[in-house]
Amino acid sequence: MKFMENLPIYMEEILNFISKNQMYQSDACILFNDQLKACAQTALDVQEQYPLTFGPYLKKLMTFFDQCCTKIDKSQFQFFNKFLIKSMNFLRSVIECEAYCSGDVYIDRLSDRDKPESPDMFNKIRDSIEEFWANGKAETLSEHIVSHFFPLSPKEVSSWAEDPETYVLECDEMEADSVRSEAQKLLGSVIECRKIPNFALDLVGKTVEMQWKAFASISPDFNVLLVDSVYLCFGINVFSLNTSNSKMSEFLKEILFPETEKLLGSKDNSPPVLLRRCVWLIGCSASYLDKELTKRSISIFSAVINKIDKDCDAAVHLAALASLSSFLELLEVEGNDFLSPEVLSALTFGIFSTFQNFKEMESRQRALVCLSSVIESAGHNVVPLMEDLINALLSVWGAAERQTPLVTSCIDVLISLLKSVESSEDLKVRRLLEQRILPVIADSTNLSRESLDPNLTDAGLSLWLRYLYALPEYSEPLHRLGSQLLPLLRCGEDRVLKIMLILEAYLVLGKVTFLSDHGMVVLNCVRDFATHVKPSCARAITRVLSLIQVLAPVEGNEIIIPLLPSLVKSTVDHMNNVPGSEIRRVVVQHVYVVSRAVITAPEKVSLELEKLGVSGYDFVMILVALFDNVSHNFLLGKVWCWAAFALFQQLPLEQLSFDEMKPAVDDIFLMAECVSRKR
Repeated sequence: MKFMENLPIYMEEILNFISKNQMYQSDACILFNDQLKACAQTALDVQEQYPLTFGPYLKKLMTFFDQCCTKIDKSQFQFFNKFLIKSMNFLRSVIECEAYCSGDVYIDRLSDRDKPESPDMFNKIRDSIEEFWANGKAETLSEHIVSHFFPLSPKEVSSWAEDPETYVLECDEMEADSVRSEAQKLLGSVIECRKIPNFALDLVGKTVEMQWKAFASISPDFNVLLVDSVYLCFGINVFSLNTSNSKMSEFLKEILFPETEKLLGSKDNSPPVLLRRCVWLIGCSASYLDKELTKRSISIFSAVINKIDKDCDAAVHLAALASLSSFLELLEVEGNDFLSPEVLSALTFGIFSTFQNFKEMESRQRALVCLSSVIESAGHNVVPLMEDLINALLSVWGAAERQTPLVTSCIDVLISLLKSVESSEDLKVRRLLEQRILPVIADSTNLSRESLDPNLTDAGLSLWLRYLYALPEYSEPLHRLGSQLLPLLRCGEDRVLKIMLILEAYLVLGKVTFLSDHGMVVLNCVRDFATHVKPSCARAITRVLSLIQVLAPVEGNEIIIPLLPSLVKSTVDHMNNVPGSEIRRVVVQHVYVVSRAVITAPEKVSLELEKLGVSGYDFVMILVALFDNVSHNFLLGKVWCWAAFALFQQLPLEQLSFDEMKPAVDDIFLMAECVSRKR
């Protein structure tokens, strides 16, 4: 392993060469930079695959990569981007390595061949790691990460000032592969594994003077950018903080909230960098706020979202929208405790105003996602605003010009509205939803429209299903809409489950009225998908068929009997272990449907079974063989027994010997006895 011992020296020479020449675009520097990345990746791969064998080289390489993170100047970040990420990956891999953390437990799990030759190898590795972290190294490295890698660069500040909305969207897109993102992960590992949970809170305490200067600043100077970094550190590590610490309460009540409110009320051009970070940090802290601070948080979000002027840029608005969504998710109490109709009105229509000011479709989508979160959290408080909200959404729908992501986001908001008013007794609300939402469902699920998009169709089906659950009332417009189901199902299996759930709701609400007009639609819907579908879909199909049999036994049999060939064949194939046949769970559902048909029309079903080459006796034996799968359920077991008795009565007893009849009779009575005990 001489190579591994010399690897840090080789990488050091490459770094010195590049730093000395500083001709970053030259072929030589680019080539050496590629070599640097390859060496770092090699060290990472070997350490991850052979952690114990790698032990002797740990301290030297940890020290080297730590120095790289410390010494490479910010102006060189772009050139050394990939190498810095690999360096941080290595340090994080060592920190989180199970072999180094669990020690003897890890070694005990190894085979004799893989166990280290020297029993004290692990002790040596642990000593070298602890030596690296001595003298407060964890705190020093963490502070360096925050001050060196977290602050915005001059180029980022300039891009923000030029076009805030584009800057945010581009940053979000590139964030996953950035040095800052990897630095955040490394900081999290250091804080957790080196057990310094209150590092972020202590850092906030150390920088109080800098925070006051930052809040007083009117430009994104050094203090503003560093405080932005400190608050970023606090936010990403907020869940590791000790919430009983009085310092946290002091910071929230004496600095963060009052200063954010001052920034919003200030007539000076305060730097949006700091306002954006404060709003984001409030969103991160939702779980730790008391009732008073929660109310103030909602007021701050509302004030930011409604601040539509030159002093509040799109980056701040986007941060407020995202933070409000996460804030409402983290709340430990119901959001409607804080979202009164008045507050809700300011928030929702502020979001629509912000939506109109965004240029990019992705930003507009984020506004609609936030609106969904607000509506779901508000619950029934949204009812007074229902008509205005739907009108605004339909206006967005009409102006979207078939931009599917925006249109589907509108549908998501409508779904949230339906959840909020589920089972509402307000007749005005019910009529309004019927008049406005059913046309949206019809349009989005209409396969004859010019611009056909599967995502829009799927969103329309979700809205349809939610409408049926939220407003369980059968009407003429809803009845007419049912004719659109069959064309949708013929587009493929992917929509089977949703369509079967919609059919089930239609059957419950419309009963014979629905079946009388749409019976053939139902038959055609289930005929092609009665077999060879996913178990979840098979269960939904079975529920639909069972409902038909319960709600309309006579009409139901007219639909079920044409399906018998496919249902019986799948059952027989399974019992005969034919390759590719249905699984037991699905077959039981098929037999259940056939059994219900037997109970209501034993003679007709017996004749159909005979045509398929399956005698009534054979089917009784199938019921007996599958009884263990339903014996735990009283209702299913009862159907099994009734079907067996009904079929037995149709058997030509004169053609059966006593030896054939006795086991069947015994088994049927055993099933009946078992079911009676379940009552």
